[in-house]
Amino acid sequence: SAAAVAASPPGSPPLPDGDPGVHIVCRPCSDVGPEGLARAYVEGPRPLAVVLCDNRLGTSDEVAEVLVHEFVHVYDVAVRGFDLGDCRDLARSEVRAAREAECHVPGNAGGAGGASI
Repeated sequence: SAAAVAASPPGSPPLPDGDPGVHIVCRPCSDVGPEGLARAYVEGPRPLAVVLCDNRLGTSDEVAEVLVHEFVHVYDVAVRGFDLGDCRDLARSEVRAAREAECHVPGNAGGAGGASI
């Protein structure tokens, strides 16, 4: 069964009643459509949700990595105004997400030499 949690960024104004913020959903994902073979993906924008594919995540380290990756996308959509349907915005967001999750080396703040992407 799917689980959902609502969250808002730290320091953000309180959410209006009924506003779900960002959902986190954990469920089995198929091999077709937008889910493809992804371990997780972002749905939205209303409501904005991170979907974790529980049939593709085996360890807590994998869950932590995909959460960092997907929340970079959430930030890019919600704060930076990116449209992940636009190839340029998606590419920029993917580079940032990979840098912060998959390419992260503990103790190396800023990932790519502190470059701003």
